[in-house]
Amino acid sequence: MFRIGVALMVGSLLPWLTMPAVPFLPLTVAQQGVVVGALVGLAELIFWPGVALAGKGAGEAAKAQGWRRMPVVMWQMLLTGRVPVEGPPPAA
Repeated sequence: MFRIGVALMVGSLLPWLTMPAVPFLPLTVAQQGVVVGALVGLAELIFWPGVALAGKGAGEAAKAQGWRRMPVVMWQMLLTGRVPVEGPPPAA
């Protein structure tokens, strides 16, 4: 269940990565707003069940690393099947 949860958490990044392409779609501004809103909602609907399946520790570990390192930490959790050991925060 842990890896399924982490996979959902990693998968929730895909809607965010597709948002920059929305302005280039042949849609009205209102339609683009609806698409972006739907992508944000989809990302949340994928992420939170992933946190529930992976456990509170996985969400906290990813959050503690910051947004820049979060994909790396989530990928490590997916490959190893466990929450990384906490160490000092990364240098900024």
